[in-house]
Amino acid sequence: MHPEKLSRRTTGFVRQNGERAPAPGSDGRRERDASIDFIKGALVMSMVVYHSLNYTNDSSDFFRYLRFVTLGFICISGFVITRVLSRRYETSRGVLFARLLAKGVKLILLFTIVNVLVSVTFGGRGSGGLSGLRDFLGNTSSIYLTGNGTRAAFEVLLPIGYLMVVSPIVLSGLKAGWWIPCLLLAVLEAYNVISSAWGVPNANADFLAVGLCGMISGALPSKWLDSSYLVWKIRAILALAGYVALASVYNSTILINLFGTLSVLAVLWMVGHLISHSDLIVVQVDKLGRYSLFAYMMQIALLQLIVHLGHYHVAGFWLFAVIFVQVLVLTTVSVLLLDRLMRSSKPVRVVYGWIFG
Repeated sequence: MHPEKLSRRTTGFVRQNGERAPAPGSDGRRERDASIDFIKGALVMSMVVYHSLNYTNDSSDFFRYLRFVTLGFICISGFVITRVLSRRYETSRGVLFARLLAKGVKLILLFTIVNVLVSVTFGGRGSGGLSGLRDFLGNTSSIYLTGNGTRAAFEVLLPIGYLMVVSPIVLSGLKAGWWIPCLLLAVLEAYNVISSAWGVPNANADFLAVGLCGMISGALPSKWLDSSYLVWKIRAILALAGYVALASVYNSTILINLFGTLSVLAVLWMVGHLISHSDLIVVQVDKLGRYSLFAYMMQIALLQLIVHLGHYHVAGFWLFAVIFVQVLVLTTVSVLLLDRLMRSSKPVRVVYGWIFG
C-alpha cells in the first residue's frame, strides 16, 4: 500500500493544524513522517526515565526492561537511512553518500568535543565514569574501538556516527542484492556472540549490528510494515510481551536486547500510525523526536546541572520522580524554543544543520 493512498491520520504526515509538515527550516518541499518522529520522541522520554533512575539508584530491577533505549536510537537511525533518506535521494546517490559520510564524521567529532568538555568540567560520574581529560584520552582505545570498559558521556552519538560512515557500503549492497546486507548482519552477529563467549565483547560491533538491522528493516516492502493489519498488531504486541518475559528471566544478551528493541519499535510504529498527530501531547512528543539528538544531549546536560546543583530532601521513588519531571519539562521547553528559533532565524537553522544535519 502506497503512502499517498493512505489517510492523513494513518501516514502521520501532519502539522498541528492537520496540514502536511515540512522539515524544520525547510522550504516545505520535504515531508516528515510523524510516526518516526513519535518513535524518536518516545525514545527520548524513555532515555530521561533511564538516566533519572540511574542517578537516583532507584528501582534497579526496572533497568532490565529499558535495555532497548540506547539500541532504539541506533536502530531507528538505520531505519531512517533506508526508509526516508534513501528514497529522498533515490536519483542522486552520490549526494546521499556524501551527506551520510559528512554527518557520520560530524557526530564522531561532536562526541569527542563534548566528552572533552564534560571530562574537564565535571569529571567523575558526570562524564560517564571518567575522572578527567587524562582519563578520557587514556581510554580512547576502549571507547572508540571496542566500546568496552569505561563509559563516555553521550555514548549513543559514536555508534550512530559509525553507522552513518558505513551506511553507503550497506546501501550499495542493498542495491546489488538483499542477501549482501543480510549476510553482513549474520557475520557480525556471529562475531558478537563468539567474542562475548570468549570474554572479549565488542560493544561497538553490537551497536553496529543493531543499526544494520534497522537499515534492513527500513528497506522492507511497504506492505510488510503496514501496521493497519490486525495480524501485524497482534504480532507486535506478542513480541513485546515475549521481550518482557525474557528480560524478566534472563540476563542481558545482545540477541535478547536486539529482539526487545525491534519489539518496542514495532509497537511504537503501530501506535504512531493509530494516534492523531494533531493532539497537543502527541505534537510535543513528535517535536522531541524531530530534534531527537538535540533533545538527547540536552536532557543529559540538564540532568548534570540538576543533580550537581539540586539539594533534595526525598529519596527513592520520589527523588526519581522529582528529577524526571524537572528534566523532561526543561528538555521539552528547550526543544520548543529551538523549534521556534528554527522557524524564525536563518542563522539558527544554519548552525543546527551544520551540527546535526
